[in-house]
Amino acid sequence: MEGLYTSSASLKESESYETVRRAILNDKRSIGICSLSETNDHALMWAHYADQYSGICIEYSLPQLLSNLPNGVDFVRMFYDEHGPTVPRSSKSPDVLAKMVLSYKNYRWLYEREWRMFADHQGEVSYVKQNCATHVYLGSRVKKPKKDKLEAALKSLEILTTPMTIQRYSIKFD
Repeated sequence: MEGLYTSSASLKESESYETVRRAILNDKRSIGICSLSETNDHALMWAHYADQYSGICIEYSLPQLLSNLPNGVDFVRMFYDEHGPTVPRSSKSPDVLAKMVLSYKNYRWLYEREWRMFADHQGEVSYVKQNCATHVYLGSRVKKPKKDKLEAALKSLEILTTPMTIQRYSIKFD
């Protein structure tokens, strides 16, 4: 359901409508996306994105991350709305319009408090310094051998780790 949009009447009536529509579609397919959240303790996020609490959550220093990413990487805070975006007749490039389209989600996903990192290509994007990652939160169902291995590796990188505990209906990181 993501990446849907409406074209404005002025765009639909323009001679370039089909060209713009195809260009946006092609750019949507080629953009690299990494999704991040402002929160680390939302139960649905752990269920949806961390393999039913058996995954991890990585915390980043945003200033460090921004200063250590290559050119061509943008951050956008997601827009949550009942309707998707409307693409106007515009002089903006198709990649800018594609990123705009990919920056909207239905309002029912508002709890995610998502930011998106867009790269001008799909695949790995590396940051220069390891101090961009500051903390790793371990899901409550991470198996002990994996937990021990992660903690040892992250300790050598001076990255804090905190295991999750479940107290009644709440997620806790002590």
